[in-house]
Amino acid sequence: MGKITRYQIFLTLRLAIRQLRSNQNFALSMILNMALGLTGFLVVDGFNRSFLGEIKSRTRQIAAGDLTISSRQALTQPQLKIIAAKIPTSTEISREISLVSMTTGQENSRLTEIRFVDDNAPLYPGLQLKNAGTVVPHQTQPLGPREIWIYRELQSQLGISIGDRLKIGEADFKVKDIVTDDPTTGTGGFTFAPRVFARLEDLPDTKLLGVGSRSLYVTHYKFKEPTDEEALTKSLQKDLSYEAPNADIRVKSHATVTAELARVQSYLNDYLSLIALTALFLAAVGTSYLMRGHLQNTIKEFAIMSSLGASPWIAPAVFTCECVILAAGATLLSAVFATLALPVLATAMVPITGSLANLSTPISSILRTSAFATASGLILTLPQMRRLSKLNPGFLFQESAAMSGTTNLRQNLLLLPAVILWWLTAVYESKSWANGSIFAATCIVLAMTLSLVALPLLRLAIAAAKIPAMTWRLALALRLLSRNPAATISTFLALALGCTLINLIPQLKNVISREISRPDSSIPQLFMFDIQDDQVESVREFFTSRGGEVGTFHPMVRARLESINGGAIDSRKMNFEGEREQQQREALQARTQNLSYRGQLSASETVTQGTFIGESFQGSGTPALSIEEAFARRLDIKLGDTMTFDVMGVSVDGKVTSLRKVRWTSFEPNFMILVQPGVLDDAPKIWVTSASGIPSMKLDSIQAELVRRHSNISVVDIKSAVRKMLVFIDNTGVAIGVVAWLALLGGAGVLYAIAYAGSARRSRSLAILKTLGATTRDARVSIIMEYALIAVGAILFGITLGILLSWGVTVYILKAPWTIVELWSAGNGLIILPVCIMLAWLATARSAKASITSLLS
Repeated sequence: MGKITRYQIFLTLRLAIRQLRSNQNFALSMILNMALGLTGFLVVDGFNRSFLGEIKSRTRQIAAGDLTISSRQALTQPQLKIIAAKIPTSTEISREISLVSMTTGQENSRLTEIRFVDDNAPLYPGLQLKNAGTVVPHQTQPLGPREIWIYRELQSQLGISIGDRLKIGEADFKVKDIVTDDPTTGTGGFTFAPRVFARLEDLPDTKLLGVGSRSLYVTHYKFKEPTDEEALTKSLQKDLSYEAPNADIRVKSHATVTAELARVQSYLNDYLSLIALTALFLAAVGTSYLMRGHLQNTIKEFAIMSSLGASPWIAPAVFTCECVILAAGATLLSAVFATLALPVLATAMVPITGSLANLSTPISSILRTSAFATASGLILTLPQMRRLSKLNPGFLFQESAAMSGTTNLRQNLLLLPAVILWWLTAVYESKSWANGSIFAATCIVLAMTLSLVALPLLRLAIAAAKIPAMTWRLALALRLLSRNPAATISTFLALALGCTLINLIPQLKNVISREISRPDSSIPQLFMFDIQDDQVESVREFFTSRGGEVGTFHPMVRARLESINGGAIDSRKMNFEGEREQQQREALQARTQNLSYRGQLSASETVTQGTFIGESFQGSGTPALSIEEAFARRLDIKLGDTMTFDVMGVSVDGKVTSLRKVRWTSFEPNFMILVQPGVLDDAPKIWVTSASGIPSMKLDSIQAELVRRHSNISVVDIKSAVRKMLVFIDNTGVAIGVVAWLALLGGAGVLYAIAYAGSARRSRSLAILKTLGATTRDARVSIIMEYALIAVGAILFGITLGILLSWGVTVYILKAPWTIVELWSAGNGLIILPVCIMLAWLATARSAKASITSLLS
């Protein structure tokens, strides 16, 4: 063809605009229908971004910063240089040193966690004081020399008040205020002892920081400029580990500060990304269907161009230009729709999720969505556009100017770019190569499967039309299906794909809601740690005699994971360039583990693989291990693997015989690793339990009395932390339902667009029927029946494939169990049939007015 000239570009654009102007009604309707599909994704995407942003703001409060670096020793100068080189210069920094020590009041002593913080702490508001209220950075008066803030339970346990003195190490401190709410309580589960906040400058006076003391050096960072926190976390962890391979330095972003919040947020991220991908795929399906329909409608005009001597490339170029113009119009309209809808959604969600800041869709997201939908639509029409260059004048004399639906291998290969585009988009949106690849492959397999079954179903419809007992309306509908097999098959494919994905949404909603739902059992009020062997019965009797309920006593043994299948952890190859799954694996395999043992599983545990062995170990063979399934998955641990732990200098081996699923929202003491009873019975351990059913007015006095009896036991009032967690979980569940409905509404827009485009192509058939004596109602009913037949087949396949897809996504992406409940919820997909028929009835309103004069146009 040679070099494309400016004149050729101008000619192409002029022809495209002229063609659209000559079909203004069709162009406007196509823009509107494309906008409906795009709006569904934009609203879902805008809500996802805002809600995840709200969660991030909460996790920043919990983590006390955007990024946290912790170590058991003070960072060296080379390590500080590495950090300084990567952290933006405008970043706010807060440093603290935490350690556990006895504090002495007027009458008794308590084991406390003391956090020596600098004047910049906290970087984010959230810490609540009894007198001063919320601690606001740079506004609330900081701690003065030898002043402290103490937890409310420490106040009751030591019997002290504001203004009293408390001895920490070799220094005396004055209680300045009482901490009533600390958002950082859940930074690693629940704190093992009441906390005390003191100035970092006062630490030397206590003489607590000596050789061999167990302290934690923590630095919090608050970024003032946009920063890729996940990438920075990986980069810092990589460089610090290479600089000091044996140093226990941990770099965490705010999103991974707690195991439970990280788990809930992981579910939420996966779910929202899947729903966004579903909405995006629906938008692409609707857009490509409309573009193919537009190509069918304008094929005669392109044939006329060819007969007048136009170059072979003119028709494809003009069609592409038209689609880009229409997509641009649809993008603007969808942006307006989304902009109007999101503030209404934000206002409606305030009582549930709180204020959703920046509930809007960025321009970049709008342009990216439009580009993807347009590109995928054009790519999917490549086989048809290829035939445009081969049009000849004889095409104008065919009875139905439609393009053949037959394809060959070369034409099918033209769809490969669409497959690659969808795969890369799925990976980008899900932020995971694994999840994105699975979802993209699933959608592609669905499309191929539906394409293979469409033709046999069409042949079955043609055969059914010949049955004598068939009513004339139904027989006519069946024959109309065969008049344009390409349009029928593409309609079936678009509807079936849409119904499959729409049917998937409520099933996934049930799965996620079940996984993060609050427990039915009573919520514990107190956690007790450091209970010794001879104190177990005394603690049980203490709460029982006061009307409280004590949970199961769980032994806890501290150990360090040394090797897996004989391979040392320290020498294990790490892929720091990997994705988030690799990050989680690295963090888990490097941590010190809490081991426990029990003869039977708790009510919050179920075995998913293998056999749980609760019998006492008799000394023969290798002891059994039961591993929490998510922990095992992240460390790539399987049944039959062996693990070696260092327990106070003693090597303990174990063989994995079962994997467990733990319902962490039960708020019971649970453990990642359970060892067979009889192995750790004599190991140094403490006992952990919980208590509930205590009247609120007696909670403080009961804590104080228990501490007076057993001064070594750490008692933590967790009801506030549990309440915040339950509110977070409940709000998340509501948000999941909102996103599901938004995606369903977006899917309804796509279905309407498909019905409208299909009915528009039937205008000629309706006019012929009315010319032959059929009433408007007869003509409209026949086309509704035609569309209903396609919808019935598509919906039945959509429900079936939706169930299979729900099972696959639940098991392999969300890593959750799939139950019969999801099968029942799939039956709700039948509601799509009357919705489709209603949408088709609305969409055919204009086409039903077709008359004999339309045949002459």
